[in-house]
Amino acid sequence: MAVDAPIYNPLDPATHADPYPSYRRLRELSPVHRSPLGILVLSRFADIDVVLRDPRFGHTMSDEVKLLKVMHGPGSVTVDEFSRWMLMLDPPDHTRLRGLVQKAFTPRAIEALRPRITELVDRFVGSLLAHLEADGWADIVDELALPLPVTVITGMLGLPIEDEPQTRLWAEAIAQALDPIVSEEQARRSDDAVEQLTGYIASVVEERRRHPGPDLLTKLIEAEDSGGHLSSQELISTVTLLFGAGHETTRNLIGNGMLALIKNPEVLARLRADPSLIRNAVEELLRYDSPVQLVGRVAKTDMEVAGEEVAAGMAVACIVGSGNRDPAQFPDPDTLDITRPDLRMLSFGGGIHFCLGAMLARMEGALAIGTLLARAPELALVDREPQWRPHITLRGLSKLPVRAA
Repeated sequence: MAVDAPIYNPLDPATHADPYPSYRRLRELSPVHRSPLGILVLSRFADIDVVLRDPRFGHTMSDEVKLLKVMHGPGSVTVDEFSRWMLMLDPPDHTRLRGLVQKAFTPRAIEALRPRITELVDRFVGSLLAHLEADGWADIVDELALPLPVTVITGMLGLPIEDEPQTRLWAEAIAQALDPIVSEEQARRSDDAVEQLTGYIASVVEERRRHPGPDLLTKLIEAEDSGGHLSSQELISTVTLLFGAGHETTRNLIGNGMLALIKNPEVLARLRADPSLIRNAVEELLRYDSPVQLVGRVAKTDMEVAGEEVAAGMAVACIVGSGNRDPAQFPDPDTLDITRPDLRMLSFGGGIHFCLGAMLARMEGALAIGTLLARAPELALVDREPQWRPHITLRGLSKLPVRAA
């Protein structure tokens, strides 16, 4: 008896390269899908939007940790580390931790970073163009999409910039562990990376205690919220999260966004001709190929979602990449339209867990893409199909080599 192929298989190479046809089938055939793992998988915009905003869904760690431990195995230091991230916590701990860091991400604080980010963008774009002229090609990821946000968040936190190549490698291994399916080797690499990165951050914290600086790390060390201090473990975990999250989204926004523009030359030409479209273009690029494809929640109580009964403790997987291509929300969703009105995409999440660094990512993305288009010649891909990083939860390119067209 023949067995039907799964509607959505994230491990299939074709799906990994382009998940959107699979998302379309999932929305059409099983938009509220119960996976073999017992997880409810949502793929429509409206259903995902409800879950992300409804306080009855959260991160009830007693249940979510059980699921993580199934994937990573008992005694996983990665799971222990994830369980302390504010991204994985509910109030009151989430409220307390977010309150301690959010002052660094207010509109005023982010706007104050604009001159520094502009300076960095000019430097990295200049280096990219020099390599393009000298070698005949350059890599947008290595030359711009990755070093820009890493340098920005490293400076904000006060981590030594000379250590960035190693800390980035650790963060890469940990990011892989966010996927819903991990191999034993990936789990082992993640555990090793967690131990080394958190140990490194602990040493920087001790150095900053002795020599305070004008950075976020010093402020976190000194932070109080209604008389409550960060514990040492919470401090290290918060810095670990901010470093990883502080560059992943922007890296993927710039890389995915430039790939989409190069593959849609008429859209790219319109943006070159009218740079005032860059802010709306960034929103559309975030929708079109989201840097984050999957987010999870856990039901805190028995309820109903999209006509399905959901029991307390049940995990819900929200495929935001699919929701962002839902034709019920976005007409002609597979078309890149930088003039699309009323964009309200899911790429930064929703509710109390809305991405703290959304404004920073938008600024970095707009400055990087806008400056590159203003200064670079017409660009073409060196590789017809650039290589994607081996992630499911996050979506981004490992390389984006380009040449003058």
